[in-house]
Amino acid sequence: MSDAYVYLLGLILAETLLFILVKTQRSLRDRLEKHRVNVSFLTILVDIGTASKLRRLTPPESRPLKNAVFIAGVLNMALMIAYLYLTLINAVEGLFRAVSAGEVPVSPFVPVIPGITISLEMLIPLALSIGIAMVVHELMHALVALLERVEIESWGIGLFVIFPVAYVKLSENSFNEAPRKSRASILSAGILGNSLIALLALGLISLFSAQVSLVPVIIDLDRSDPELPALQANISTPSIILEVNGSRIKNLGEFTSLLRGLINQSVVLVLKTQRCVREGYRVVETGVVETYEIRKPAGSRLGVYLSELVAPETPAYVIEALLYTNWVFIVNLSLAIINAAPIFVSDGGRIITEILSRYDRKLNYVIQGITSITVAILLVIGLINYI
Repeated sequence: MSDAYVYLLGLILAETLLFILVKTQRSLRDRLEKHRVNVSFLTILVDIGTASKLRRLTPPESRPLKNAVFIAGVLNMALMIAYLYLTLINAVEGLFRAVSAGEVPVSPFVPVIPGITISLEMLIPLALSIGIAMVVHELMHALVALLERVEIESWGIGLFVIFPVAYVKLSENSFNEAPRKSRASILSAGILGNSLIALLALGLISLFSAQVSLVPVIIDLDRSDPELPALQANISTPSIILEVNGSRIKNLGEFTSLLRGLINQSVVLVLKTQRCVREGYRVVETGVVETYEIRKPAGSRLGVYLSELVAPETPAYVIEALLYTNWVFIVNLSLAIINAAPIFVSDGGRIITEILSRYDRKLNYVIQGITSITVAILLVIGLINYI
């Protein structure tokens, strides 16, 4: 068992033990509640306080600002819903095609389950990204609630297993008495916050990506046929491809295009490579440059497995920054879409209820029910694809 699994199991056991102690020891429960700490199964929440600290971040009341926040929030939510339904329609069509053809169905939705759908090594960037997304989401709810003069009872932070969480508890009476427009603005604010963070992360991804250099790498040889040219030449793997017949190879596309053009020709290739060591997405050169004379018959494959990996000259911190920023983008965009979706547990579902409750309650249940069931089925299919 890897260290990551041991740490995760240890944390789960510790949180379970704490939950049992709190449930069985009234004195411990009272002390924690006195310090505004609430413990439930695998979850610890710390109530930081009321809205007094948040009011300092809230701009003065302004009708143009309220209108701008409302319009931006509703338009953004509509965009997220449109994207969701386009994805759902394509996924359902693909599902029916796969079933009718007797193929294994696939899903664009994959639940995040550590150790199953993502490696445990990704827990730290994932947890950090979820923490950022949750704080931004709840902070936007709180700030817009204060802007709309809706009371906040409390707010705080916490931990679910290893994932940071945040929450804002609005006064139900104050929220329900607010105008419909104000309620929609508050509910859509969290979605808007996550969308803006995802957009910012996308810009940073472009910035970091511009600093990443890629190199074509022979990661392994095809050993299914001992007569394949690369196996006959005994090319070292992994190796960075430097030159072919004296011409510098800049990227993987150049090399594969060259091989495709020579597939029906009998040629001698002079291949210059540099040995390397693979470290995740990156390769580190060992300094050993080798030259191979490869005789490829007409119609024969070269017999190499190729990949394009991050070049040694790319700083490690750029790769780390790109990895974390990519997770921030994925988590915030996913949270924006799922919260905008008209399903029973989401902000979007509450907004749809606010709109349709005046006209047709049955239509509201039909829309949210069908959407919830479809998303759930696709999530199950996405999980099955990984098992």
